[in-house]
Amino acid sequence: MTGTHPNLYVPQRKQRQKKRNAEGQIIVEEITADSNPSKIIDDPQELDQFLQSSSFQSIMNWIESLSNSVKSTKNSSPIHVSSCVENILSILEQLDKWIIEIPALTQRSRFGNKAFVTFTEKVESNVGLIMKKVIGNDDVNKIKTDEDDRLEEELLKNTAQYFLHCFGDKQRIDYGSGHELNFVIWLFCLNQLNIVKSEDYPALVLRVFNRYLEIMRHLQLEYWLEPAGSHGVWGLDDYQFLPFLFGSAQLIDHKYIHPKSICNSEVIEGYAKDYMYLRCIEFINQVKNGSFFEHSPLLFDISGAKTWQKVNEGMIKMFKAEVLGKLPIMKHFFFGKYLPLRLMRDAEEEEEDHHHHHHERDEIHTGPCLPSSEEEEAHGETSKAKFRVQSCCVQRIPSSIAARALEEGQNKSNFGV
Repeated sequence: MTGTHPNLYVPQRKQRQKKRNAEGQIIVEEITADSNPSKIIDDPQELDQFLQSSSFQSIMNWIESLSNSVKSTKNSSPIHVSSCVENILSILEQLDKWIIEIPALTQRSRFGNKAFVTFTEKVESNVGLIMKKVIGNDDVNKIKTDEDDRLEEELLKNTAQYFLHCFGDKQRIDYGSGHELNFVIWLFCLNQLNIVKSEDYPALVLRVFNRYLEIMRHLQLEYWLEPAGSHGVWGLDDYQFLPFLFGSAQLIDHKYIHPKSICNSEVIEGYAKDYMYLRCIEFINQVKNGSFFEHSPLLFDISGAKTWQKVNEGMIKMFKAEVLGKLPIMKHFFFGKYLPLRLMRDAEEEEEDHHHHHHERDEIHTGPCLPSSEEEEAHGETSKAKFRVQSCCVQRIPSSIAARALEEGQNKSNFGV
């Protein structure tokens, strides 16, 4: 990892140790409170074990707690904003400035812009300072205690991986709900460390997560990030999931805005700044061509629900199935001190390599390397195409943002963020 902070643990996929428990089952791999963050889920059986684990329940409890904290609450509602929340917002502001400082490269390809690699490397090289800033250790006038130093080390070792992987993949230049999950799990770790507390939950959603969403839209527009694992028109959204879950909670018991109101352009225009769900609809309409029911049929179907409470309950179920329950996403999820996991397998099953191969480190997620500048110059988009060897995880497609921008004859998008 270029420019990585020297104290940051960089995970590597380990050769699995075959231990047995009292019942004769093989302990395939175990992540405990003493383990470094690691990706350990490889197959459907292991995913099933995760879905029955305490870590799965911890994630769901966290998501539902955040959702409950913003029920019937607008983005602009007066809420408690702690110094730590202000520190996180300051970090996000700095990231937004870096996007402006690192403009997209001129390229003919409709796939992701390689300037995104420069942005991610900037984040990687500054991760130590970012983790310091979370707890105010970047302040030169602050008299640091032993506890401050311990927290800083803990943030680097056990939480930084989630932060580094929440903006997308720098080799594939893509982004999806798995990256979004990393961001809220980073916040979960801060909560486990008691850096953010329960009274911060509304601000974590309405201020921090909302600001993160706008940064991701900025990244998507600037660098044409490809949607990771998109289901096309049959997905909820090309990139995000949680703003629909949190956003539906915000709208519960609203007197005038109902689920079917998302089809009313005046409602979207008038209230998008106040509600995450409506802002998502506004952004989708900005970057996609055609009528809403054609490019977003699932969201259109959901608008037929009677109440926002029903929508919110459905989103929670869908999050379990479509995010935490999807192998292509959870293959790349980090388990560690705050989300431990033990994987078991019967001895006979361990002998069968039903997947026929194992992937080293991030091979599935990153795929083959991108072509060099010289290759792209010589062969144009076909140079990218020959590198689009499909993995067993996900099919790659260019973003709708890129498609629309190229239709309008632009080198890169100029949609407002």
